[in-house]
Amino acid sequence: MLSRYNGLAPDVRWRITFSLAFILGVCTLLLLGLLSEGPGKVQRTMAALLLAGASGAVGAFLGFLFGIPRSQQVTIAPNGDSGGAPRSYSENTNLEQISDWLTKIIVGLTLVQFSELLDMLKVLSAAYGPAIVNHSNAAVPQATAMAIVIYFLMAALFFVYLWTRIYVEALFRRQSVMLDNELEDLINQREEDANSQDAEALQLTDEFLDEKADPHSEKYKDIEKKIAESSFIARTLIFERAREARRKAWRQDRPEDAAKAIPIFRGLIAAAPGKYHRNYGQLGYAIVASS
Repeated sequence: MLSRYNGLAPDVRWRITFSLAFILGVCTLLLLGLLSEGPGKVQRTMAALLLAGASGAVGAFLGFLFGIPRSQQVTIAPNGDSGGAPRSYSENTNLEQISDWLTKIIVGLTLVQFSELLDMLKVLSAAYGPAIVNHSNAAVPQATAMAIVIYFLMAALFFVYLWTRIYVEALFRRQSVMLDNELEDLINQREEDANSQDAEALQLTDEFLDEKADPHSEKYKDIEKKIAESSFIARTLIFERAREARRKAWRQDRPEDAAKAIPIFRGLIAAAPGKYHRNYGQLGYAIVASS
């Protein structure tokens, strides 16, 4: 039996250990109540279980409070270097801050008011002990109640502390990785959409500037809008191509081809109104060359 227990994974062994500790404690309370002398055995058993449950609840709260993992906050430097993938948001750490504050308060009060807390435990045990154990010596019920409080409080504290440290931290890490992956997918999707939009604007410009293209075709109806929605790099390439087409049409005295550059320069101006005066200049040249 011991060899099979040692062969289990560590995370399974500690769960089995604490489960047996709780089962053993509950069984002890049942025997204590059922084997007690005098009437009211059921009431004594329920009182013992109630005290154990309350103590365990306090211990579980403290264990969760002490075991809440603390997230690592990444500070983005002014040059954008964060040591990893920079985020445009910060994680909500309210629960961690509350845990930190309460932990310091509880530890501080325990160290400073330890004697007062011990007196409160003695008063609680003295008041609650007779409801659990019927004994002529008053020290026996008090010691029994105190032992129940300490046993279940510490067992629940360590159990929940380990559970929080192992499973809650893993849950937070998994959630953070999933969120990072979702953000990365979203960024990649936006980049793909932008690249597709730029490619469409460039292809549409090349087709529109072709000498054989019909400028009145339905496919060129939104050419100004598509150029305006493209990226700065794509608009730079579009500007160079439109300017070269306008110059070629002017040198060859083809006003109909020079007129094709007009909607292209209008789209470039719509993308950045009031900026890049070369767009306005080329638009004026194209209007003059087309007349």
